[in-house]
Amino acid sequence: MLVKLLGPPAITDDHGEPIGVRGKKTWGLIARVLLTDTPVSRRRLAEELFANADDPMGALRWSLAQIRRSLGDPDSFRSDPVEANLGPSLRVDVLGLDQLQVDLADIPGQLLEGIDVAWSAEFEVWLSVERWRASSLVEAALHTASMHALAMGEGVLAASYASELVARAPLEESGHVLLVKSLVVSGDVQAARDRVVACEELFAAELGAEPSRAVFGALRTQPVNRPPGVSPKSSALTLLEAGKTAVDAGAIDAGIECLRRAVADAEASKDQQLYGKCQGALGSALIHGIRGFDDEGSLALHSAAESAFRAADPATAAMALMELGYVEILAGRRNAATAFLERADAAAIDLPELQSSISAFKCINLTDWGRHEDALLVGDQSIEFAERSDSPRDRSWAMTFTARALMSLHCYDEARALLDRALPLAIEEKWLTFRPLIEIFLLELDRIQGRDALRIRADLEMVFASCCQLADPCWEGLAARGIGLTYEHEADSATAYRWLKDAVDRCTRVTDTWMWVEAWVLEPEIDLATRHGHTDHARSKGQQLLHHSAIKQLDYHADLAREVLSGL
Repeated sequence: MLVKLLGPPAITDDHGEPIGVRGKKTWGLIARVLLTDTPVSRRRLAEELFANADDPMGALRWSLAQIRRSLGDPDSFRSDPVEANLGPSLRVDVLGLDQLQVDLADIPGQLLEGIDVAWSAEFEVWLSVERWRASSLVEAALHTASMHALAMGEGVLAASYASELVARAPLEESGHVLLVKSLVVSGDVQAARDRVVACEELFAAELGAEPSRAVFGALRTQPVNRPPGVSPKSSALTLLEAGKTAVDAGAIDAGIECLRRAVADAEASKDQQLYGKCQGALGSALIHGIRGFDDEGSLALHSAAESAFRAADPATAAMALMELGYVEILAGRRNAATAFLERADAAAIDLPELQSSISAFKCINLTDWGRHEDALLVGDQSIEFAERSDSPRDRSWAMTFTARALMSLHCYDEARALLDRALPLAIEEKWLTFRPLIEIFLLELDRIQGRDALRIRADLEMVFASCCQLADPCWEGLAARGIGLTYEHEADSATAYRWLKDAVDRCTRVTDTWMWVEAWVLEPEIDLATRHGHTDHARSKGQQLLHHSAIKQLDYHADLAREVLSGL
């Protein structure tokens, strides 16, 4: 038996025949019970769905009984709070959405399509969040399918997935990048150029901005410019080393150009291991070195992983899969990130440095997701692996993100102890791009634990200045958030507002920032507006946070946004 909640809702038996269910509110009740992690009390369900009935609790009992009859299961949808308690033979389409195998002939529609939600404000907010989540999971599946098809060289199939992705999320740049690249791979270069123009016109009309260089860059084909008489393998090895050296020295564009040529020569050499290493180096450089090029970088990393597995090179495979997981974390595609990191973990046996980084990425993903206790467990593992490696950076990285999980659980002293160990390691390594995050977390702990606001602000201003020098929008936003909160501590709400608004603007000025950062900087602005009676502003920002958190699976922040909106 299948319960279909995506598109027009329906229940079908094992032969595909429909089973009748009476009433739109009954469908609302089915979805509310099935899609809630924590069971909901009967009284709350009655208030959300049947408040206008003469006997709300009686209407609820009638609907629950009808659901049991439709499912043919007398033990389901019982107790208080109500638990689904479904039998093993009953499937629910939306609950398997994270493993969705995309079928272009039957892409799921909206959750509870056609169902009126004007029964209560609480249910309306809940359903909006679940619809955004379901839609984002379908889009994530289309993104993954298009990436996989491109990595396999199937341009026409990739273009089909990417076209659907663009139709569902026309203002998300990623789909346009994939569609342009797919058309190039399929051989239809003119259609790819037309797509770039269409994207430019759409973004100008709807956003008043141009798409990033990544959309135009997707038109690029692999360069071939090997000196005469030099073998492809020798050329690839030379270009690989030169490209990595240039990237490490900060000459990103020149380094990436070298690495692109290295990939072309490695492909010509037919050396799978070398090809995987070149693609892996290119992918890492693209996702870490140039804002907005995560999709092109991911394509290179997909190829790197496939080639490395064929060449029995687990280290390169694990690195590529880990970096793919990192891209998915930034984009808020939690299940895809989990899948890549699990595959990376399986490939990284006996490679403690990689195991440490992979566990730390798992910790980041779970903390973003709101699964803080699970995050702490893998964070502890990442520190254990890091202690077995020779890399101070691994230890600093693992300690910092485990400390963040501890902060989420309000274990402030334990978090400080880890950060106090992580900071000297970053300083010793001259790790200028990571050090600001550790300092921001330490100063956040100072603020939470009641230390002097003026001293905190002075230190934050220095960190903020270094973040601006680095031009890192995430770190700038986090530092500006902290500065704003020091002004709020002194009851200077006008200045606090300016800093908090600036924090949001800074961390959202590019397309591939860490999605958790936007949520973290929005929350104090909403709190400030609520406490000072700016209800309309608080509601507007609360809805922005709710939408953002729902589609990026920032479940903890979505719950906070719901609480704010329900109290306004």
